[in-house]
Amino acid sequence: MFIEMRTYTLRPGSLDRFWQIQAERGFEVVRPIMERLVCYFGIAGAESDRVVHLWRYDSHEDWMARLHGLYGKPELDAYFSKVRALMTRQDNAILAPAPLPALTPLLGNGKDWLPSDGPRLPRCGEATTVKMDTIDFLPGTLPAFWSELASALGRHGAEAGLIGTFVTAIGRQHRVFALRTDASAGAAWESALKTQEATIARHRSERLTVAPLAEMAPLFAA
Repeated sequence: MFIEMRTYTLRPGSLDRFWQIQAERGFEVVRPIMERLVCYFGIAGAESDRVVHLWRYDSHEDWMARLHGLYGKPELDAYFSKVRALMTRQDNAILAPAPLPALTPLLGNGKDWLPSDGPRLPRCGEATTVKMDTIDFLPGTLPAFWSELASALGRHGAEAGLIGTFVTAIGRQHRVFALRTDASAGAAWESALKTQEATIARHRSERLTVAPLAEMAPLFAA
């Protein structure tokens, strides 16, 4: 199992139209790939022209069949034409779950949530947001961070509000993503970051808004 993170940069002011095009297309025609969707998010604040979405796949073969299987469907030609016209850039990264079970409550280390399992998180109206921390560590220093974090978790306990923690497997190396519904990181996380501060090249926090369409946010209750 692995996670694909996709980021689309849209033309300014296009986000509402992006969601509208998804609804106009419908979801039955893309059912095979929607069976592996975790969630779509918009970016709150100044960079509201970006869309981030997470997908969980069984394998490379599963990814190829579900994603590339869409491209040969003539009934999707009009959709692709409309939605690609809104985009200026597409990026993706392949992520692995963090190696600590306490950091992977839904995906990884024996947990394997799927949309068919039903929502796991409440949606608090249209204002539901998620905090995403992106941390780039200096080469060779990530094992020390995991070790320090494991020790901190032993002292402080599990992280509240944590959706998942992932590390780049294909993409920029030594990059960690943490997503949580609680705006403030837990004591263990803060302790490990402080201890390993000298090994961090960059730390960025963003607020993500959960997609307004229930079909595009199966992790959250409609």
